[in-house]
Amino acid sequence: MALISKIKGTNNIDYNVRDDVSVWGGRNLLSVNKYINVSGGPDLITYDGWITDSTSTSDGRSWGYANCNWKLSLQADTYILTWYVKTATTNTNNGIGIYSSSGSSLWVSIGSSDPFGTVGTNSKIITLTTDTDIGIMFKIYDGSVRLKLERGTKSTDWSPAPEDIAYVNGECLELLG
Repeated sequence: MALISKIKGTNNIDYNVRDDVSVWGGRNLLSVNKYINVSGGPDLITYDGWITDSTSTSDGRSWGYANCNWKLSLQADTYILTWYVKTATTNTNNGIGIYSSSGSSLWVSIGSSDPFGTVGTNSKIITLTTDTDIGIMFKIYDGSVRLKLERGTKSTDWSPAPEDIAYVNGECLELLG
């Protein structure tokens, strides 16, 4: 376990950032800074990862790669997408989907049985047999959610992507040598 750097928050708490998964859990591949505000989609995302949409009507986006909120290139491996719902919603248009850049659906869950409608944690394991460009799209109405994509089959507590560390809990952190 090699120490990469030490960061200090404005609250004078020191955080050790390491190159393994023992400190932060699995590496979150979904950076807040790489969130795509697709026209009509949820546009409020905080630096602690919470995405909130207060509208109760459909955003009009069709399901597919073109309308995804995150787009990233992944190596062939197994990944787990975990979502944490803080505020329940009763809208039956909620959903989440994972798409390949070729347009094919890798997994989609939409409708009244979708887990976005209940408070708590849910996850989906997906295995990629080849290196793939993927997109993650979600719709949530009248609710709050945060997502984490990490390598492996076991979800860990939400943590920011390493490139988002400087904004944990809205605090500006300084890197220490």
